[in-house]
Amino acid sequence: MEQAVLDKGEFDNRKYCGMNPAFVRRVWAKRREHSPPPKPARTIGQILAERATTPARLPEKTRVAKLKRQMENVGVLAIVAAVAEKHNCTVADIMGRELSKPIIRARHEAIAEVAKQRPSFSTPRIGRLFGRDHTTVLYVLRKHQVPGRVDGSVR
Repeated sequence: MEQAVLDKGEFDNRKYCGMNPAFVRRVWAKRREHSPPPKPARTIGQILAERATTPARLPEKTRVAKLKRQMENVGVLAIVAAVAEKHNCTVADIMGRELSKPIIRARHEAIAEVAKQRPSFSTPRIGRLFGRDHTTVLYVLRKHQVPGRVDGSVR
């Protein structure tokens, strides 16, 4: 079966079998008229700049809480970066899915370090930060004998 090259005004008869060709052309023309022009690609810097300049839509209390969480997460990334440097690997390796023993050791040390330095973080929250389940965090805390967190509770 021959494959016909379709122009803008043409359509594939097999797809629109049984439909009036003039009707299909009119519908396509209307869609082209009313479709919005494609948006230009934005860089991450532009997106962040837009977010910084847009007025706050959230209540003040919620916005402050969200900013605090973001700042705490920045502190966690600093901890992870320090552990990654110590173990000669990258932050992406620690946060990723790789299962080689050196990476796992570094990841476990990073989780234990976050638990030590951020005692207010729950095990599910630490797990979410690292893309792991909270039971993995409990295992790491027991393995590294983190003071006050061995049983996984916050004291």
